[in-house]
Amino acid sequence: MVDRHRWDGRWSPWIGALFGLFGGIYTALTGDYLTWRVYGDPVLPMDALFDIHPLLGIAVFILIGFAAGWIIRLLDRLKP
Repeated sequence: MVDRHRWDGRWSPWIGALFGLFGGIYTALTGDYLTWRVYGDPVLPMDALFDIHPLLGIAVFILIGFAAGWIIRLLDRLKP
């Protein structure tokens, strides 16, 4: 029998927010994106957010990571 209440399912929003924090700090300090795109513009205009204020860009990274964690948690609960 599979345990449905695993630690990674329960903590996935917070883990996503932590990775978002690390990604936001990396982007704020280096001005570089962690992307696999070879050419073209990034999907989101994150440089504009960091130009307004670095904490705004970091907060958006954290919110995106937190939302991705909630989506992962929701999909994990919907599995049969």
